[in-house]
Amino acid sequence: MRFYINLKVSISTIVFLFLFSSLSSGQTYSFMNYGTERNIGSGFVYSIVQSNDGFLWVGTINGLTRFDGNLFYPVQYPDSSAGRYPTKSLKDKRGTLWFGCSDGAVLYEKGNKLVSIPISNTKSISELIEGPDGLIYVIPQGKAVFSINPLKPEEIHQYSVSVESALFSASFTKSGNLLIGTQENLLLCKLGKDSVSVIKVIEGFDSYGITSISKIGDGSRFIIGTDDYGLFELKLSGKDDQIMRFPGHSELNTLKVQSVVEDSEGSFWVSTSGSGAIKLEMTSDYEKVKSAKFYDINSGLTGNDVKTIFQDLDGNIWFGLYGEGISMLASSSLSYFSPGKNSQENNILYIKNFDNNYILGTPTGFHIFDAVTGKSLSFTDLTGHTGRSEIKSFYLDNENSLWIGTGGNGLFVRNNGYTQAKIIQRNPRIPNFIR
Repeated sequence: MRFYINLKVSISTIVFLFLFSSLSSGQTYSFMNYGTERNIGSGFVYSIVQSNDGFLWVGTINGLTRFDGNLFYPVQYPDSSAGRYPTKSLKDKRGTLWFGCSDGAVLYEKGNKLVSIPISNTKSISELIEGPDGLIYVIPQGKAVFSINPLKPEEIHQYSVSVESALFSASFTKSGNLLIGTQENLLLCKLGKDSVSVIKVIEGFDSYGITSISKIGDGSRFIIGTDDYGLFELKLSGKDDQIMRFPGHSELNTLKVQSVVEDSEGSFWVSTSGSGAIKLEMTSDYEKVKSAKFYDINSGLTGNDVKTIFQDLDGNIWFGLYGEGISMLASSSLSYFSPGKNSQENNILYIKNFDNNYILGTPTGFHIFDAVTGKSLSFTDLTGHTGRSEIKSFYLDNENSLWIGTGGNGLFVRNNGYTQAKIIQRNPRIPNFIR
């Protein structure tokens, strides 16, 4: 528990300090970046997971490290294997951490130390998933699938796989079947006694590799990530399975997807090679994407090649970068917007809902602000109408008239229905306003 408290305190301090540094530098989001200068082991990060004591376990090309919010601590393998690195990690429902490695090894954490699983496999681990039966399923790149009893890790079962293509990803369906993404297509499979049989090939991916399969809701829908062919949604309904794009978001059609994960608020995070990370907000029926927000070097990330994304116990989002270490984004409940072009237009005195957007009042005027895009739709400069007096307060009444209080020059009212241009003129010396 001591380490968990330290991690929370350290991260909170980092967020506080870095948020204000980001405001002064004009960045849109509050990131904290950790590279090799912080003893992370390597800037090439493949996996991130968090133990119940609060430590982040970060898998890099040079091995595993544990991070307490301040320092990284190298983790020793239980053998002397050289060149091994974690490719996948998983925290099961009991809180045990599992690691799949590049040389085919599978390890689990016990008392902050790693224990080897005696698994007969030499192919790199592509996926670790917890099955509906509570077993841990190991998906190597080919030839076999393994299940491990987490209560008795020495109990291992091997299923032969006749598929020739390399296996890249996997997920269980609502009915208990196994979706497997390969180097060429998507397969719906069934686990038999000792083998994995293909029920059918799901067409529509033009032989692009299926790099990620993320379950939506109960497991009858999935977000499918591909290598250089972007994102799809899969709806499993028996005979008439549907593969579709997300309408209105053509920018999602050419991504080189590395992973797709769901956060605690139901948003989906997509890591990519070359395009940074994307946060997807879905409609309640999962039929459409409401918004797609990109995070890349233009918004504070130190690189656009993101291998993995992880949400910690405090809601912070961690990005494992390919070459640039890890970046942490403060809890998604905290965002930063810079709607104005200068400090005066960014000095926000007042915020109020207005016609599905927001009025943001400043000392010189007001924005009409779209919170979905994070951009100002318009800025109305009021200095010419208020005798160049600084505005001290705003009030939007029930009739949507905007009352404007100034420093020493009285009160003005901008009437409802004239947000863009036309205002009822009561005083010829003060056009468009009531004074």
